[in-house]
Amino acid sequence: MIWLTLSRIKAIERTDISYILENTLQVTQESIYNWYFARKAYIETWTTSSQLLKLTKALLKAPRNREALLADPAMAKVRHLFSDSLIMHGYLDFFIIAPDNLNVASLNQETLGQTSLIASHSQSLPKVFRGYFQLTHPIMAAVALPDRSGIRVNPLPTMFTCAPIKDETDRVIAVLALQVGPDYDFSRITTIGRFGRTGDTYAFDRTGRLLTKCRFDDILHKIGLLNTGQQSILNMVIRDPGGDMTRGFRPDGPQAQRPLTRMAKQAAAGNAGIDLDGYRDYRGVPVVGAWTWLDELNFGLATEIERTEAYRSFFNTRLIVLVALGIVVSMFLG
Repeated sequence: MIWLTLSRIKAIERTDISYILENTLQVTQESIYNWYFARKAYIETWTTSSQLLKLTKALLKAPRNREALLADPAMAKVRHLFSDSLIMHGYLDFFIIAPDNLNVASLNQETLGQTSLIASHSQSLPKVFRGYFQLTHPIMAAVALPDRSGIRVNPLPTMFTCAPIKDETDRVIAVLALQVGPDYDFSRITTIGRFGRTGDTYAFDRTGRLLTKCRFDDILHKIGLLNTGQQSILNMVIRDPGGDMTRGFRPDGPQAQRPLTRMAKQAAAGNAGIDLDGYRDYRGVPVVGAWTWLDELNFGLATEIERTEAYRSFFNTRLIVLVALGIVVSMFLG
């Protein structure tokens, strides 16, 4: 009777955990898509502007060096066009990128006439020059960026929304890229997927590299998976250390040789799934989780919670029942 009761309680608990994981993952996924389409709609209002097209044509005719671009009258006009609106909508900077991948306009003059950071660290620009909107994954910025307190820090991760600028014949003549810090929006969206004491939701690429901040940066510093001052975005890969590092386990060999976690391996292959039995996360802590791969955005999304917290109610109930059973058996034998 006790065994049947505990089996039934565990089945109910698994159903509840499954619902929480899948619902959290779904809500976070929908929030990311809403943010994605809002960013797409905003940048497309600019790329269809006749005023921006006129200024872009003028800047494309200027020599590709900082001094000549700064001296061109079109530069001051296009900066004035963007300056107030960018801040209002949470962007850090804008870039007009010529077909040779050089920046011909931006608020930060350090990047003028230089090869676009997007061209150096992303495969997005060729797709945009073919006429498609693109959201880049977070990449490390080349110049100092303001953090949440407004203080310029270098380097910080950054992202770009990119859309083609087309002329009257529908030919792509340049790319408009709007820069945003992942901390301001992208990572903040995934924090809605944090629940309980250890529940966390995060995004990652096909190599398992984190694209958003995780909940356990402080712990990752203590156990040596992150260096002092590092944050988890772009610096942490979801690899299985082989044991619980929060309890003193230390794996042999370099981190790059460790396999991806069971979840990351499945998601990187394009498979959605859920695991209620438990697997080790990047800290080596047993967790249960649900995950999916977002083809349009080309990254994975996972929601996890430590197994001990997820099954705490069942473990407590089981302990109480078994203690009571032990007392009853002892009395009966006595």
